[in-house]
Amino acid sequence: MIKNLHALLVGINEHHPQSRDVDDLKGCINDIDAFEALLLENYAQLDPNICKLSNEQATRDNIIHHFRSHLTANANEQSVVFFYFSGHGSRQAVSKVFQRLMSYSEKRYLKEETLICYESRAVVDDKWIGKDLADKEMAILIEEVAKKGSQVIVILDCCHSGSGTRYLSKKEEQATEQTPSLAIREVKAREVSQKKPPGFKRSYLDGYYEKMFEKTGKATVPQGKHILMSACRKNQLSSEYTFDGERRGVFSYYLTKILKAYPTISFDQLFTQTRNQVINAPALQHKSDPQIPQFEAYGGFDAYSSVVSAYPTMTNASDLTQKKRYLMKYENSQWHIILGALHGLPAEEQELEAINWNIFAEEEEGECLAKAQTYKVLSKSNVVRFIEGRLDTNKHFWAEISSLLSNAAEVSLVDPYDCLPIPADELVSSLFRFIPYATDPTEYTLMVDKANYKILRRGKVVYKEQTSNYTQAIHKLEQILQWRLLLEQTNEQSQLHHMSFPLLFEVAGQVSTELLEAQDFVKTVIKSKKGEYFQDERREWVVPFEIFAQNNSEQDLYFTLLCFSTDYEIQVFYNELISKKSAKIQLTEEKGFSTEGAPETIDYFKLIVSTQRLDNYRFEQRSIEEEKTRSSKLLSLPDDWIAKTLQVVIERE
Repeated sequence: MIKNLHALLVGINEHHPQSRDVDDLKGCINDIDAFEALLLENYAQLDPNICKLSNEQATRDNIIHHFRSHLTANANEQSVVFFYFSGHGSRQAVSKVFQRLMSYSEKRYLKEETLICYESRAVVDDKWIGKDLADKEMAILIEEVAKKGSQVIVILDCCHSGSGTRYLSKKEEQATEQTPSLAIREVKAREVSQKKPPGFKRSYLDGYYEKMFEKTGKATVPQGKHILMSACRKNQLSSEYTFDGERRGVFSYYLTKILKAYPTISFDQLFTQTRNQVINAPALQHKSDPQIPQFEAYGGFDAYSSVVSAYPTMTNASDLTQKKRYLMKYENSQWHIILGALHGLPAEEQELEAINWNIFAEEEEGECLAKAQTYKVLSKSNVVRFIEGRLDTNKHFWAEISSLLSNAAEVSLVDPYDCLPIPADELVSSLFRFIPYATDPTEYTLMVDKANYKILRRGKVVYKEQTSNYTQAIHKLEQILQWRLLLEQTNEQSQLHHMSFPLLFEVAGQVSTELLEAQDFVKTVIKSKKGEYFQDERREWVVPFEIFAQNNSEQDLYFTLLCFSTDYEIQVFYNELISKKSAKIQLTEEKGFSTEGAPETIDYFKLIVSTQRLDNYRFEQRSIEEEKTRSSKLLSLPDDWIAKTLQVVIERE
């Protein structure tokens, strides 16, 4: 349980007087003041411990020092940690040793993102006196605090912040003339002249990567458990504007406004609402390029947990009788509920009339305002028509499913001692319904008694635990069913052609399997014996593999590669835009199957090709065996997607 909160808030309006190519801003200190007031008012029960650095206080060394002394030093498993930066961002050339880690789209830029500190761009006696704080250095700091067990929340309101970082083109200058109070938070890139190790364009914090490269011959960026909410994508610009007479970052303004209204909101809903508000903000409608906030969960951070607790919101028996609500908004002359086919909603035409919704003004409470029915299921949302009542198209609402989905599983319940905290017929889940003491066999069974519970699939135990927390048993069952639902989800009505997206699976450099037309499961078996391949850093023998794909179609499309392991973990290995008629693209780097342990392991790889960008957090989930993981006007294309799935079996000899 979270008991305390620590925050480091950095806002930079004014920079060193001898800075080059850096314009001062006006809204950054207002941003961190507003966020400080929010923390003190909404989360007083966590006794917020807040440190603010503004203007000349926010030097590179000072930011690093306070990150470690204020956040890392105070962090523990009962704390939540915020790092909030409002200011200028930029990009700089990435060192060669990191280029192998970059995605296909990133390699077109070969840049890394940076935060502009107070003295980053100052020149004294013809010498640069400081340098930017790079995203790869932020990763080091985040890893240090995440190791303490804290829930780490990073918020960046600056340009290029989609992976870590406010430029003004002629179009933006014209837009600014039309909207005089609009300004862009970006600074052009510069190179730092310094002695550099081989393969590096610059030195990094504490020589972290240089030491790693010297020791191992490679440099990898740590992935500490945290959640990142940023003002825009890595190739976009962040803006500030005047709201109610006060200068603010557009992203910061809406994020703070929503969090103040809903202090216990989940991260995914906070982001969904904030992104929609920013994309449709009147202040940004004159910009030539959009500003699209980004949201990523790293290292197994639960994106569906509550901001106030950073733990799953469903924690007690009463929650099992409450249905989850989904954001509902009016867009492109239609009402959309943010739940789609790729989240498990059945998309078959004959099933649509059975998907009904109750509509509310609030996420958790309130009376039903209207009733609606789904008539079209898209990849990330579904479109509804009202069957009772009408709503204001200028407002957002919340929808909960009032019918049982056609693809909901029937689960046999064996509970001889009435251990479940509520009657089976009162439990609410869109993923399953209980059949107490079923006479006909069902695919899944939940068995509970006074000391433990078991989850079975087709008579075989897939998970068991000794505990009296049977609410947890329900959560585990839902996780298993969600895993199965996502794995088996297909789109038979797609206009995309499988032949246009070949998927290649290679083991130790040899092509093992090629998927062209397959939409159903394709299986490949790899026979392995100890000593046949190579040992990793943990001294385990592993089978190295690589996965490649290609876009032979006539349009740019998003490729998302998911890995499903049999402990019900889902990882996103790749999620990028691939240009039309592309060369072969590598989707994985330095992956391997362990040859230790059980005589056989099974993993599934699912490639989703879609016209719309998909959010990683909609797919990712942790293993049920442990608490951490292993290792607006934009959408002009029609909503479409296809998937192909590869099953990989490792048989040990």
